[in-house]
Amino acid sequence: MQQRFLPENRDTISRKYEVCSLYQVLNRGRNHYALLSGIMPCTEEVFFDVLRILDDLKESPEEFVENRIPHLFFDLFAEYRNLDKSLSEDEPYKMASLLFGCLLCIVSCSSNIYYGVSVKNAMCGGLAKVPNVHFDIMQEFSVFLDGYSKQLGLWVDEYLNSDEFFSDEIRLLINPNIKTKSRRHKPKKPKNPHTLFYTQVDNQTKNKRLQIVMRLWIDWGWIEEPESVDCFFDFFAGKPKHCNLKWIGTPAAILNELLRRLLAHPNVKNDETGCSAKSIIENQFSLTASYNSERIKSEEKSRIELVMYILNPKNPLPTLDQLSEDGYDMDEVLKEVYLGNLHIIKDLNPQ
Repeated sequence: MQQRFLPENRDTISRKYEVCSLYQVLNRGRNHYALLSGIMPCTEEVFFDVLRILDDLKESPEEFVENRIPHLFFDLFAEYRNLDKSLSEDEPYKMASLLFGCLLCIVSCSSNIYYGVSVKNAMCGGLAKVPNVHFDIMQEFSVFLDGYSKQLGLWVDEYLNSDEFFSDEIRLLINPNIKTKSRRHKPKKPKNPHTLFYTQVDNQTKNKRLQIVMRLWIDWGWIEEPESVDCFFDFFAGKPKHCNLKWIGTPAAILNELLRRLLAHPNVKNDETGCSAKSIIENQFSLTASYNSERIKSEEKSRIELVMYILNPKNPLPTLDQLSEDGYDMDEVLKEVYLGNLHIIKDLNPQ
């Protein structure tokens, strides 16, 4: 099949975008395009196809996720099928697989929660319903792109936040007389992540219990120490907010099980639509939910039970001596929490 871009077009695009990180990476991967024996795209064509999809995404993120992603793979297949109807049906599926996999890798590199998590998950969900996907081609090209994930991440974050539309520029390079619509980037502003609302009549006891839980999570290596106790209190204050908590516990399934239990706790409420352990993990902690609960050790399960116990106002707090008997090495800060000497920064009642 003839390539879509003439040699002079390819040269023009190459010269203009030779310093673009995306173009550089795709050009290094040109040997992978040999897998597509029927279509045989050049670097510039793959570069353009990736850009035109990214440009549609950045122009209207929500509309793209809702209306385009469910049909994106089939749309790509139809486009490549129409380029040369003499090709076997399998060749357009190969090209659609390569391009879809490439796009998936690129958005996954983004540090933006919406693109790096929500869009990626929507693409994976849409792909699960598609027949004839060449996962071998996707996998091989993905392994190659993973080697440039940092470089691609920096580029895609900057590009998706800019008002540049490279695909429109390329159209004008190829045909200066073509009319292109004027469009602007409409950045997706992620909603503030869900939090939990820990309820209790006695605010003083509530604060104390939460401070104890925070110190335990830090000492167990579940979270990094927050900049202030406010960050931890915000997570249990019931208002959607990014609380700047960093989960570092392993295995990742601990966080899913902990949140699942917290959401079922009689003193933890959240009536917001869409609030779940999965949504909190993805949007509050910028992680991927893990459901592999069999990997959680008995010691970690016991720690989750201790958290549930401490947060229940009907239960008396374990004494310092009791925790010591259980083999827990109490640090000085936690001792001060128990003794009531640590300053409480703010109340937890939502205003």
